[in-house]
Amino acid sequence: MDQKSIKDFLKLDWKKSLIFIILVLLNFIPAKTIFIISSGTFGTYHGFPFIFYASGNGFSKFNYFFLFLDLVIFYLLSCISVFVYGRIRARKK
Repeated sequence: MDQKSIKDFLKLDWKKSLIFIILVLLNFIPAKTIFIISSGTFGTYHGFPFIFYASGNGFSKFNYFFLFLDLVIFYLLSCISVFVYGRIRARKK
């Protein structure tokens, strides 16, 4: 791939933005809610593929680096999905 095609691949448009927003909103749904038997409380984890927020049993932890990695991965997934959809649509014509 040359530099122009990489720029076109990563360039923001409404389709990529929409897919990215949907992925980010789905990311804030708790990935896993567990019941901690010893204390009788619930623990919640947010983030996929990297857990960037964990809370429960009197603690909470937020990791900005993992949140950043999740956002980068989601944007790349939205770029790939728009690219693949465009290729499939071009073949059908």
